[in-house]
Amino acid sequence: MKIRSIYSIMILFIVFMYGCAHNITLMSWTGSEMGSGTATRSWGRAGDLTIQFGDDTYTGKWIYAHRGSYSLLNTYGPKPTMGPAIGVNGIGVGNALLTSTSGKSLRCEFNHNLWSITGIGVCQTGDGKIYDIQIN
Repeated sequence: MKIRSIYSIMILFIVFMYGCAHNITLMSWTGSEMGSGTATRSWGRAGDLTIQFGDDTYTGKWIYAHRGSYSLLNTYGPKPTMGPAIGVNGIGVGNALLTSTSGKSLRCEFNHNLWSITGIGVCQTGDGKIYDIQIN
């Protein structure tokens, strides 16, 4: 029964987190220009992204991929415990592809931590401007 409770809690946590929106902040490497936006997560490891820079609004999709692995194993020894032990790595990489209302492009790559729901990375516009990106 305890294992079912743990699985139920994990499933509820994952379902809750997948419905969350993330705040996005970008800052130029060469000046003080900043942008902000929101990333929404659909079921799975992907979603929609909107970023506002001055008069331009960039919209597009993002996707996230795990770097680690999942594992299930039973514990053995002189005093084995009941049920499996579960190991999950929630760290991975993401990519976002966006276009603006004026036809400009923005590409982003970032590291993301599924457990803390945070990330950092870099974005580049089609004309070569580079921005730091923070996700929380």
